[in-house]
Amino acid sequence: MGDKYDPLIVYPVYAALPMEKQILIFEKVPENTRKVIIATNIAEASLTIDGIYYVIDPGFSKIKTYNPRYNMDSL
Repeated sequence: MGDKYDPLIVYPVYAALPMEKQILIFEKVPENTRKVIIATNIAEASLTIDGIYYVIDPGFSKIKTYNPRYNMDSL
């Protein structure tokens, strides 16, 4: 995006991610850099990370049943 925006460092967090990669979310990032953490709802509910200002929840959920009357192609 050029010089118009501060650089981003993006970290994923999910249960199957190796521990040495999970701990990266707690490290400080360089000045004028934004840290973005993409996390599952389990990680979001069970972690406290200093410096987090916004949490965006898209509202997705797992559906444990199948309904053949509901067809995603019809949306």
